[in-house]
Amino acid sequence: MRRYLLRDEECQLDYTSSSSDDPPIWWRAEKYLREKFDLEKDHGSWYDARTHEGEKVELKSCQYRYEDGQIGSFKIWFEQLTKLFRHDGYIALLVYVPLDPPSVLATQLLPNYAISTDEAVSFKASHPTMDGKTLVQIPWTEAIPLDAIRLGCRYEFLKHYSEKECEDTFYFDPPAGSE
Repeated sequence: MRRYLLRDEECQLDYTSSSSDDPPIWWRAEKYLREKFDLEKDHGSWYDARTHEGEKVELKSCQYRYEDGQIGSFKIWFEQLTKLFRHDGYIALLVYVPLDPPSVLATQLLPNYAISTDEAVSFKASHPTMDGKTLVQIPWTEAIPLDAIRLGCRYEFLKHYSEKECEDTFYFDPPAGSE
C-alpha cells in the first residue's frame, strides 16, 4: 500500500504516538467516528453512541489487513446485531492502517438493513462481559463500498469488489449530449 498518502493529519486517529500510555486503538477509532458523523457518546449496554435524533449506533473498527495477509473484519456480537435490527439502529465503521499514529483508510455509517452477514463467519467466543456468545466477523470489504476507501488506496482492494462497482467507482460517465 502507498503509505505516503496516509500521512495527512486529518485522517489520523490522533496526533499522539502508539506508546503504551496512549488510549487503545479502538477508543481512538470510536472518538474519530463520533466526531466525523456528529454522534453523541452513549455507552448503553449494547451500543456506543446515539444520533441527535436518539437512534442507537454501534461503533466498530478493524485493521485493513492482518499480519497473516488476510483482509480485516469487523467483529460484532450476534446479540448486538440482532438489537440493531430490532431498534432500527446504525453501525459506524472505520478501517485503519496500523501506522504510528494509525491512519484511517475508510469510514462508513450504515443503517442496520445495509449490514450483510452473507460473507460473515460466526463462532462461539468467550469475553469477560459477554460470556460464551456468538461472535460474527464481517470482512470490511463486504460492509464498506469501494468509493468510501480513500483516494489513492482503492486499487489495492479491487479484487474484493464486483466488476460493476469498480466501473461505477473509477469511470465517469459524461452527461448525456456532452459528446
